[in-house]
Amino acid sequence: MRLCYSSEIMSKIKREMKKFRIDYMCDNCKISALVSTGHEFIHKSKKQLRHVCMNCKTVLDLSEEYPREVSELILHGMEAEKNADK
Repeated sequence: MRLCYSSEIMSKIKREMKKFRIDYMCDNCKISALVSTGHEFIHKSKKQLRHVCMNCKTVLDLSEEYPREVSELILHGMEAEKNADK
């Protein structure tokens, strides 16, 4: 068995990422987004996070925290062509 160091067999690849912010709009007033209060609890074996509307003060418990940021890989060239068929 031969011991290989990562620099011998792998290359580093620099890829472009794009960030998005996801807001959860209030279904009651349809004007403002909900914001997490930081209060967490368990309901029916699932974690819930309390949110409040910044406009009408409606309270809603959600399984994910909002607002939240997500990243997406931006594909260029041959990578984009490969994923276009999927």
